Amino acid sequence: MLLNISKHHAVYSLLLLAFLGLVSCDNDSTGDHSQTNNNSSANTPTTPPPIIAKYYYAINSNNQLVKFKEGFSTSRSVVYSGSVYNFVIKGDFIYIETVPSGFTDSYIVKLDLKTNAVNNFNWTLKGQNPDVSINKIYFDDNAGKIKRCGLNGESVEEIVITKYFNGTLFYPRVSSDNYLYVIESVPGYKWYYEDQNSIIKHNLTTGVSSLVNNQRYEYSSISISPDGTLIAATRVTGITPPLGNIYVINAKTGIEKLFLDSNNPLYGSCRYPVWIDNNSFILSSDNKKVPSYYSSWDGQHYYEALYVYDLSKNSLSMLSNSNIYMYFGFIREE
Repeated sequence: MLLNISKHHAVYSLLLLAFLGLVSCDNDSTGDHSQTNNNSSANTPTTPPPIIAKYYYAINSNNQLVKFKEGFSTSRSVVYSGSVYNFVIKGDFIYIETVPSGFTDSYIVKLDLKTNAVNNFNWTLKGQNPDVSINKIYFDDNAGKIKRCGLNGESVEEIVITKYFNGTLFYPRVSSDNYLYVIESVPGYKWYYEDQNSIIKHNLTTGVSSLVNNQRYEYSSISISPDGTLIAATRVTGITPPLGNIYVINAKTGIEKLFLDSNNPLYGSCRYPVWIDNNSFILSSDNKKVPSYYSSWDGQHYYEALYVYDLSKNSLSMLSNSNIYMYFGFIREE
């Protein structure tokens, strides 16, 4: 009898231990759940972060919009094959000034960099020199007026800007502090005299316009620094072939300083500055090193290359090969 009781007690003890063990195991599994998952995730292959590289977008000698990776690679992919004369990159979209086949005027089109889809707005958005700010496209209309519309070409309207010399307005650029900068052009009084252009600063909030300074030169392109404090401007000489010098202008005081002089044998004629950050801008220069062709009308022409100018270091570095005609560039990380 005692043996039977011992057997039953032993069985009971084993069952009890087994039950407690199950509870203990369940609790342990709950407590160790994160460890189990951690071990599992540690053994699970993870997707590596995307490799971000700098790509340069520019216009080549065939007026195509091309893209190439940082460095002197000769591999260049065509982004837009139509005739391109100006463009601006905002986010995942490029807004392009193009002259379609069979047309004589410039039109604005929108290219989606993710899908490569092109929105030509049914060829209704006639204009040139586009710029984009928040939810508006700004451009000049080929007839001396500045206009803007929605990002899909809707609600086109003229922006009334005070003109100081009864000239035509072109090359609008919007700053981060909600000012619109445009060039007012007055033709020279003889064909060989340079135009007398001025830069106008227009407050988009109040509608008040003012001259940046009292200078009147042949400004041909401008770009506003990201913080809105500086203007990089191309001033072209009236001689042939025309030579471009790049000045940097204080947007508040109007004081300007020559930074890139076409008389410098290291880089030659410079034009189309586009700010990268508040201390540097990309530009194109012929660098007077690689001859392209000679014209009996305006002399020797040279291939252009892309450069970056660093104001803080007063240095100029080349981005593209000098024997390939590349101008008007943007830098984008992707």
